[in-house]
This record gives sequence, structure tokens and C-alpha cells, in this order.
Amino acid sequence: MKVLSGIFFLMVFFLNTFGQDRNPVFFEKSGENLVRFYFDSNYYLVDRDCEFKSIERVASFDPASSRYIGSFTDFDLDGRPILEGSYVDGKKSGYFKAYHPNRSIKWETTFVDDRPQGNWNYYYPDGELMMVVEFASDYVKIKEFIDTRGRKVVDEGNGRFEFNVPFQGYNPYGYPFVKHKGKLRDGVPDGIWQIYYTADKLSDLVAEEAYYRGVFKSGYDIINETEYSSPIFSLLPVENFFRAEKFISKACNYDEIAGYNSYLSDFLTQPFNSFELRSPIEDNFEYKIQVSKDGNPSKLEIIDDVPKEISRPFRMVLNSVDRYIPSFANGEYIEDEITVKGKVSSDESGKIQFHSLNIGRKNEP
Repeated sequence: MKVLSGIFFLMVFFLNTFGQDRNPVFFEKSGENLVRFYFDSNYYLVDRDCEFKSIERVASFDPASSRYIGSFTDFDLDGRPILEGSYVDGKKSGYFKAYHPNRSIKWETTFVDDRPQGNWNYYYPDGELMMVVEFASDYVKIKEFIDTRGRKVVDEGNGRFEFNVPFQGYNPYGYPFVKHKGKLRDGVPDGIWQIYYTADKLSDLVAEEAYYRGVFKSGYDIINETEYSSPIFSLLPVENFFRAEKFISKACNYDEIAGYNSYLSDFLTQPFNSFELRSPIEDNFEYKIQVSKDGNPSKLEIIDDVPKEISRPFRMVLNSVDRYIPSFANGEYIEDEITVKGKVSSDESGKIQFHSLNIGRKNEP
């Protein structure tokens, strides 16, 4: 995952414009004053010919400031508009609306100085109102919610709320949605809330959170049997189009696109949060591992180890990884040898970070 910015951003813009094939084409000219950007479904820049490309944005763009200018439209791969809006001085401004695949309005809201202001209205594909969320400078409140049976279960901010939100990033448990279930009082969570992982008719309770009039008090992760001090998942739909302004690119491979590289980086980093280093570190690492067609790992071999000070706990963490994404060839998952390369470094405070991961597969095309 890379962030394109500053001089480097201008260089990439120049190279892509003039079509040098060895460079990924994340965007290119589209007519006199427009630029066409290529994104995956989560608004990460991907190569124009990447199989995971899902969205194309057509907009005016100022490469000197790396800002969008004026109105823009995002299209799906069939050329249907999925989002329309505008920018003023690089900030979201004015009326924004998104579309369902059938061209009915999915949601609509107004931005003022880059922030939503007033009501954000969500709609079902048949055009019926689903939810009204009120945005102000100092609060966000759910004012209305109508369930799929047409019942208004939240009215004027009060009622029982139960809503599925797509899981963001890689989910090791395989569930595509996170469901929040609890009571709203004056538009904000109140009391005990339950969080589930869901898929079709399946659901597993994974966490409970306590609120008092919108203030998060505590959370308990049932899977890992640990407490946490701030909400983990968003109560409202996550709108990834905000990421389009960051110009973060991803390589065209499933590990990157599915978020597994980021997940594995976090998995390796988290156990070292309280580790105290004697001196700063910055190093590369590499290891090989056999992965079954079900994703189960075995036969770990460290090729390029991390610094000696963290070598032993690093091996223990690697042995605790339960699952990798299995390789895929000829229409089916296969057993394969996977090579993981990356970097480990510490910041000024001594915090250790594993990052810049690259996963190679011996037998995957």
C-alpha cells in the first residue's frame, strides 16, 4: 500500500499521462480538463487494467496541490453513476448523492467545509426511506430508522436499533457483516449494546459495549476475552469515498485488495505494543510457510530474521498465525508455499511496527 503525494505524485502523473507501460496507470487524462481515476471497491487506487478495479472517477484535478476541483462523478464498470458531488478549494462542498445499481438514490447529504451538515438520508433500493442521521458541528444522531418490513423502529431518535454494516478489511472469521443491536435514546446509543458477526442467517455474538447517553463506557471482546476502551466498529454505514482524497494505491493482488497484508501487519505488531527496546531498530525480514488449500499454515522457515532482541517473540507470534489466504489456481484453492517479506522498525517512542509486507506464492499464476 502506497501514498502518492508531493513531487512523487507529480512524477507519477507525468509518467502515467505519457503511457510508460512499466508503471501502473492509476489515473490518466480524460479530455481537455478532466482526469480519470481508477479505484477498487474501497477507493484505493489500482492499475487501470487490474482485475479488482471497481470504480472510475472523472473529475477536474490540480496536480500541484493534489486536489479535486469542482464537480465529479464516480462510475461502476458498466458506466453507471454511483456517486456525484463537488469540491471547493479541495474540500467537499454542496449536495452529494449516491446511487443503487438500479439508479435509485442510495443516500443524499450536504457538505459544508468538508463536513456533512444537516440530515444524511439513506434509502432502500425501492426508493423508500431507510434512515435519517443528523450531523451537526458537535454531534451525530440517528433520528429515524425504518426496518425492511416498513416499521419505523426509531422515531425522533428513540427506539431499538439493529443494523448490518459491511465488515471493513480482512475478516479472519469469514463473516461479511457486523451487526449492532441496542437502544437509542435521543439519537445516541444508551445502555448495553451487542455486536455480532453475520452472514445470511448466521450470526455470532462477538462483543458487548456499554454506553451512557452516547458516551462509550466499556467494551468486552468475547472472542479474545479482553476489554477495550473505545468502539471498534462503526454504528453507521462506512462510506469509503472519503479515501479517494488520500490517493493511496494498492498492488493488483488479492492479499492487498482483501486487506490481508494490513491485517497481518497489525497481527505481527500488536504483541509488541508493550515491548521495551534497548536501541532503535530498522530491518527487513523474510519467511516461508506451507499453506494448505484451507489456509492452514505449517513448516515455518525464517529466511531473514529480525534483530536478535525481538527474534524469539517474533517466532512465537508467527507460530500463532492461524490462517493465511490460500493460493488459487485453475479455479480452485491449492496447497502452496508462501513467502512473506517485510520491514520492521521502531519510532521515536520505541514502538515497534511491522509494515511493507509482500506475499509471494510459489504455485499461483
